[in-house]
Amino acid sequence: MKHSSELAIPYTNNASLKLRYLAVQKFHEGHSRTAIAKILNVSRHLVNEWVTKYLSGSFDALALKLATGQPSRLTTSKKNS
Repeated sequence: MKHSSELAIPYTNNASLKLRYLAVQKFHEGHSRTAIAKILNVSRHLVNEWVTKYLSGSFDALALKLATGQPSRLTTSKKNS
């Protein structure tokens, strides 16, 4: 049975997103941001960013942004062949 203070982590199969969710879970459990960074082997700056995003907009704010870049030079027909 879940405690009322237990955090319900959304399911994802994306490893980067899981790491963000885990950071938030550890924060919710009372770990410091520095301790979370050490546990997850990431920078404290990243943990700070993730926790701040979570606090301002829940798990939806942690979503990964689509990578932008130069458009492909291949035509659609060459991509499909």
